[in-house]
Formats: sequence, C-alpha cells, structure tokens
Amino acid sequence: MLTKSNLYFLTPTLVLLAALTATHILPLVTALLVAAFALALIFYRYCSSAHKPIGMYITWLLALLLGIGVGLYRPAGFNYPLIFSLNQLHEGGLPFSLYINIAKLLAGYITVYFLLSFGSQAYIQSRAQQFLLAVGLGFLVVLVAYLCLDLAFYLKPLKYIALFGLVNLLVTCVAEEAFMRLLLQAQLCKFLSSKLERGFWLEAIPLLIATGIFVLTHLSANANVLLVFALAGFCYGLVYSLTKNLWACVAVHFTVNILHFSLLTY
Repeated sequence: MLTKSNLYFLTPTLVLLAALTATHILPLVTALLVAAFALALIFYRYCSSAHKPIGMYITWLLALLLGIGVGLYRPAGFNYPLIFSLNQLHEGGLPFSLYINIAKLLAGYITVYFLLSFGSQAYIQSRAQQFLLAVGLGFLVVLVAYLCLDLAFYLKPLKYIALFGLVNLLVTCVAEEAFMRLLLQAQLCKFLSSKLERGFWLEAIPLLIATGIFVLTHLSANANVLLVFALAGFCYGLVYSLTKNLWACVAVHFTVNILHFSLLTY
C-alpha cells in the first residue's frame, strides 16, 4: 500500500510540512490537513488499482473533504506570506493584498503528482487547438464579465501584473484546476464509466456537477455575478471535457484572471 515511490514522496513532504510549521509559515492544523490529504490520495490510488470500490469511494470523498479543508481553514490572526498590499489597486477600488497560500500550493501539486494522467482520450487531440480553445474561452469570459459587471478599463502597473501573474498561475490556477478537474471531474467520469457508455452524458454529468460546485463556492446575491461565475466554471470544465489536458484548463483559468487583473477594475 505504502510503496517505495509513495514513501519517497511522503517522507520529504512531511519534513517540508514540519519545517513550514516550525517557521510559522504554515499553521499546524493546516499542515496536518495537507498530510492527511496526501495519505487519502495514496489510499485512494491503492483502492482504485486493487479494485476495492467501497474503499475507493470512501477515500475519494475523504480526499475531497480534506482538500476543501486545506483551502478554507485559516486560524484567526494568521496570514500566509505577503507579496504586496495596496490601499487601492486602482482609483475608487478597494484595498488589495496578495498572499501566497502555501497550503493550497502544496495540496495542488500533491493532487497533480498522484492523479495526473496522460492516458485519457481527448476529443481535441492537437495541443495547439487545445490551447487556442482555452485562450478563446478565457477572452469570452472576460468579455461577458466586462459587459455584465459594469467593469471599467484600468491598466495596472507592470510590476503588480508580473507578481500577480506569477502567484496566480503557479498557485491559484494550478491548485484549483487540479482539485476541480483531477480530483472531482475526472474521477466522476471514472465512476460513471462503468454505468454509461463513452459519450455525451459521461462528460456532461461531471461537467455540470463541477460547474455547480464552482458556483456554490462563489455564491453572490447579484445575478450577474452568478452568471459570470457559472460561465467561467462551465468553460473551465468544458476545456477539460474536450481536451483531458489539465494544463489547458490552467491556461483558460489564468487567461481570465490575468486579463481581469491587468486591464479592468478589480
């Protein structure tokens, strides 16, 4: 169950978590959640390969809950490392601070390590077409947001664009897409594949569930805001359904975030 390769991964991960906790970069509870999340994925992979369906469903659900806990838990008074903080990002805007969420970063790359697979059949095979689709849908989401949310054009300083882009790409986009696509959408497809033939519903059901969860995590009383988030979540999931390429999903997510941050009121 704990193979050599798993131990080779888990041992330095635990050492890193202990070091981050000792230096107060990561809260102890969060470090324990990340460690438990890694163990849940190890046991999930074991149950999957050993064809133990009950264990597979239990460990998958546990990994989902632990992943949510990693993303949401933060003790009072604690902040992750600060990159920059501004009283106003633009004229008339609210205060803005950019932090590196270390826990989200670790959980995201742990998910990539255990669940990334290059064996899935994609409807769009060409890498160029995959990334062209991703960038095109990213522009579409930003255009709809611009029209629906009454945003204005405001070009940010280059240094803030560069810092935001680096953190958003390597932490936010990779971690969130790894969780939503590899742990949620791809595994739902896997579970349904024994009940449905490959086709429309096998892709549509996980896509709609993932989109619904994305909207639930961005609940708002403003109908236009909900519309934009629903479109964004649907486009991110659609890219995965068509390409089976995590990095294309990261590309569409990053396109939306960097265009919004760089060019529009935020």
